[in-house]
Amino acid sequence: MTNVIFFKGRRAAHLENDILCVTVLEEGGHIAEVFDKRTGLSPLWIPHWTSLEPSDFSPNRHSNFGTGADAKLLAGIMGHNLCLDLFGGPSPEEAVAGFTVHGEASVDRYDTTESPGQLLQRLTLPMAQLKFERSVQLRGSTSGSAKSWRISARWTVPSHGRSTSRWARPFSIPRPRSSAPL
Repeated sequence: MTNVIFFKGRRAAHLENDILCVTVLEEGGHIAEVFDKRTGLSPLWIPHWTSLEPSDFSPNRHSNFGTGADAKLLAGIMGHNLCLDLFGGPSPEEAVAGFTVHGEASVDRYDTTESPGQLLQRLTLPMAQLKFERSVQLRGSTSGSAKSWRISARWTVPSHGRSTSRWARPFSIPRPRSSAPL
């Protein structure tokens, strides 16, 4: 990650203009805030507890988050959480294999690169056998109220012909392109 900042004690990167500040976390890839400087508000949720980097989580040292499949996510959740390739909890067998609530995308480390007006986050999910890429952009003029932010995402499945996935279920992946104007 280039130009690392710390947001609520977490490694992060951010984009900023005269109206908005968008912050993404390195671990978990959460969009931690979309801060409107005019109002002093972000619509995204920040937990009242101290958030941890998911890689620092240990059930023995951080028992306040529990010991279930949701504990690692709870320790690091903040703002917008990406659920990929699972929504909800894993089956008991998947939990034993290491799957967490909402899948590994919400707890793994993202490679984040910055360019003017854009953050590009990339992640390979070894258990789900997916590659994920998300672009967070600030667009609009540098003056006035013509501001927007845009998020686009794409993911791919490796083309090696056979699956070595630990998932105990088949899945399919739609390929949407989405954006969210503010």
